[in-house]
Amino acid sequence: MATSAHKSIDPIPNIPANAVWAANGETIAGGHGPGNGSHQLDSPDGLFVDDDQMIVITDVGNHRIVQWNMGDTNGQIVAGGHGPGNRMYQLNEPTDVLIDKETDSFIICDSLNQRVVRWSRHKGTSQGEILIDNIRCWGLAMDDQRYLYVSDTTNDAVRRYQIGDKNGILIAGGKGKGERFTQFSDPKYLFVDRQQAVYVSDGSNYRVMKWSKGATEGIVVAGGKGRGDASTQLNYPYGLFIDTLGAIYVGDSGNDRVMCWSQDAKQGTIIVGGNGRGAGANQFYAIPNIPANAGWAANGETIAGGHGPGNGSHQLDSPDGLFVDDDETIVITDVGNHRIVQWNMGDTNGQIVAGGHGPGNRMYQLYEPTDVLIDKETDSFIICDSLNERVVRWSRGKGTSQGEILIDNIRCWGLAMDDQRYLYVSDTTNNAVKRYQIGDKNGILIAGGNGKGDGFTQFSNPKYLFVDRQQAIYVSDSYNNRVVKWNKGTTEGFVVAGDKGRGDASTQLYYPYGLFVDTSGAIYVGDSGNDRVMCWSQDAKQGTIIVGGNGRGAGANQFYGLGALSYDRQGNLYAVDWKNHRVQRFKIK
Repeated sequence: MATSAHKSIDPIPNIPANAVWAANGETIAGGHGPGNGSHQLDSPDGLFVDDDQMIVITDVGNHRIVQWNMGDTNGQIVAGGHGPGNRMYQLNEPTDVLIDKETDSFIICDSLNQRVVRWSRHKGTSQGEILIDNIRCWGLAMDDQRYLYVSDTTNDAVRRYQIGDKNGILIAGGKGKGERFTQFSDPKYLFVDRQQAVYVSDGSNYRVMKWSKGATEGIVVAGGKGRGDASTQLNYPYGLFIDTLGAIYVGDSGNDRVMCWSQDAKQGTIIVGGNGRGAGANQFYAIPNIPANAGWAANGETIAGGHGPGNGSHQLDSPDGLFVDDDETIVITDVGNHRIVQWNMGDTNGQIVAGGHGPGNRMYQLYEPTDVLIDKETDSFIICDSLNERVVRWSRGKGTSQGEILIDNIRCWGLAMDDQRYLYVSDTTNNAVKRYQIGDKNGILIAGGNGKGDGFTQFSNPKYLFVDRQQAIYVSDSYNNRVVKWNKGTTEGFVVAGDKGRGDASTQLYYPYGLFVDTSGAIYVGDSGNDRVMCWSQDAKQGTIIVGGNGRGAGANQFYGLGALSYDRQGNLYAVDWKNHRVQRFKIK
């Protein structure tokens, strides 16, 4: 839910302090599923609303800018739309846009091309021109003097430019990634007021910062109390708008709500959303459906590890489990190093967030952790500490040096959590899946537990799990070479992928491992023994290879043993390539 509008200084009405908004929104652009039709959007992000209520949208997944006039059922492509690329007629995941009225042009943050470009609004324009290059930009703003402000996510900084000057000056941050008042951690969207104070959604610090003109450090004006959903907290703030009274409107992406923080307020109020994640008129949802006809790049890019096995901050050793957060923070179980490592997108080094003190059962140690997830309610990591036969929780707060035991005496492997915060754990010793309320060490048996076997009430070495919105659980039943689905409350499961014996035919799996199910019910399986990722559409009798399947190896289109799978909100695929000691990302086409 990234919304940032009116980023240049246009006449903006005062919003009354006691203003309220309708609980239900109306869809004015898109809403017809992901796609590239003129009536569709695919993972839109940035937004600009002009005085005449003409709406300009960064249609990220389609690599284009779309203009939508109020009341229209179809948009008009005004920049890009020729697939991802770096030619001057192309864009690659544009994240923000504004209109420069002086030149009657669009200024666009062309994020993955690491440039800011300008496209004329005149009819017949077929390509843009580079204004700024070599910057991993995300957000844009312009003041009434036509200075351009750009957030730089690589250098955690905000820079200001005169149009025509490619160098600019540093005005905020740039002191390395961190949480000090001189620093940012993943700055996203911007807003500049009439005094040239810049407001920044400081994503991974869960706060909004204000830097007055000429200041050497910023002040927190919203959030800054850690990740959470309390009225004093934010969970990955994104879109940003400031009214003339100084009230701050924040797209609180991880909590799926828009909050308003009055000037100098210590807490915010929810003005829309906050009704759980979903597609209702009063809801938001950060992760799109993956189109049925989606494809992925054949070659992956290494986003973590890939420097051979080792314990350096740039290395992994036999990674296995994986969790990708809304902000594309990647959390990895670095099994051979007995630690959990967090990797921010674009970084060359990871950060140890749990363990890393050698194998052992002390509370500051882990012993071959196999899976991890983030519990946003408690802002903590929940970890399957496999060879210690326990599930542990480590706070994400700075300075955490040890964990606490949530569940013990279980040879766990996979973890999942539903939207009611029930925790699901696969038990490889008892060939079962159990469900727990946080704080309850006993749990209840919900699948398997009837001995090792291939009956529909049994598993043989259950590994990773996925839980859908109906609390149905999907299990990679590895030695049975199948994926099994157990609906809530049932006494047996049914096969949804594989179960035709071990093999590499389209109807078969060979030691299935990582698992993900999209909102259409399509099942994505890390087919580890075949070094490929397969997709099985709902009720399909066979799967299709989406990446890999090119033999075992270390090439960009190969794997050497697959671990966990995940997707980000744009539909990019993440796969743990455990014997190559790396995590690969395959971009959705």
